[in-house]
Amino acid sequence: MKHTVLVCLVFIALILKFAPDNSGASVVKNKQISPSALTETAMADEKPTPADTSVLIAKEKKPDAAGTAKVSYYADKFHGRKTANGERFNMNALTAANKKLPFNTRVYVYNPINGKSVWVRINDRGPYVGDRKFDLSLEAAKRLGIVKAGTANVRYQVFLPEKKKGRKNPVIAG
Repeated sequence: MKHTVLVCLVFIALILKFAPDNSGASVVKNKQISPSALTETAMADEKPTPADTSVLIAKEKKPDAAGTAKVSYYADKFHGRKTANGERFNMNALTAANKKLPFNTRVYVYNPINGKSVWVRINDRGPYVGDRKFDLSLEAAKRLGIVKAGTANVRYQVFLPEKKKGRKNPVIAG
């Protein structure tokens, strides 16, 4: 009986491993994912994943800008206050502040020290301290593992919001 169960489990694992992917995207070991595949609810409910977990990459979407940056986070003092785009700051949401990027820009942030990453949406202006490029919400900082340190040097990729008719989106990485 035990042998039969073991054989069945191995067989199922092989089927899953070699099953064709009909999703239209490639599975690769890379910490990128299409921002268009994420809704705000999905971003808010996103569970942290190990650094070596494979994720889907949309074939047609490439970052509008990328680089490295020093980031920090903000939380309690600003929770519930209005952000620069008019919404209320929620320290438990996956949002960030940047001085120049258009509102609703999606930014993929990766911490190379521990391999953790997070998607955030730009909804505020800042940071106004030192050479920092992004101020993350508390939840985003938790998912990157930077709360104790307060700041971190990260890699990021910028995905500008879809263009509206008749308007151009500038690519601004700062």
